Amino acid sequence: MRCHIWALSTVLLVLTLQNAQAEPSKYVRQLLGSNACSECDLRYAELTGAELANANLAGAYMVGARLARVDLSGADLTSALLMQADLPRVDLTGAILSKSDAEGANLYAATLFKAELAFANLRGVDLTESELSYANLAASDFTGAILDASFLSFTNARNANLTGASMRRVRIDRAVLDNARMQAVDLTEARALSVRFVGADLRRSTLRDADLSYSHFGNADLSAANLSGADLTGADFRGASLRGADLSGAQTGSALFDGADLCGATMPNGAVNQCL
Repeated sequence: MRCHIWALSTVLLVLTLQNAQAEPSKYVRQLLGSNACSECDLRYAELTGAELANANLAGAYMVGARLARVDLSGADLTSALLMQADLPRVDLTGAILSKSDAEGANLYAATLFKAELAFANLRGVDLTESELSYANLAASDFTGAILDASFLSFTNARNANLTGASMRRVRIDRAVLDNARMQAVDLTEARALSVRFVGADLRRSTLRDADLSYSHFGNADLSAANLSGADLTGADFRGASLRGADLSGAQTGSALFDGADLCGATMPNGAVNQCL
């Protein structure tokens, strides 16, 4: 009899816990009912497909939340905590995420068109095939992030940290990356027409087969960078460091190298430039 009672108690406990987990928290209900829940505890909340355009979620605690395909366009997520959150195909058009922390989040195919991301922590996020055109990424941290095949045209990424980021086949035309930290970034086959890299740190970066025509690398550090096969037509490298860089097979028509340091660089014809 005691065994039966114990077994029944265990089953009831499991069912109670399952029901508790399935029932939306009071904060989820508040958010869905009022479109506002600033500084709320929404960790691991299930919000897949929700309509939350222009929602006030400033300072919300949303660690591990499930937000796939959610409409958060125009939402205020200032200082929100979104670490490890699941946000594939989320719409964050015009959203404010300044000083937010989304480290390790899944933002695959997300839309962040004209989003405000200044000083945000996006270390290790997956932004593959995402739309970030015209977004403000100033001083944001994308260390180790995956941005392959994403759109970043006309973005402001001054002083951003993109160290070790994967940006293969991105389209980043006319973006501003002045003084950005981009050591060991992978921009293979990127389209980066008329981009500003003034003062950027691109040491050991890979720009193989990238279209960098008419981009401005003034005073940038491209030491040991791989620019083989890149289109550098009309690019401005005045005052840049290209020590030990690989420019083999690159197109350099009309490019400017006045005052550039090409010590030990492999030139487009395969010859290694001598150090003076």
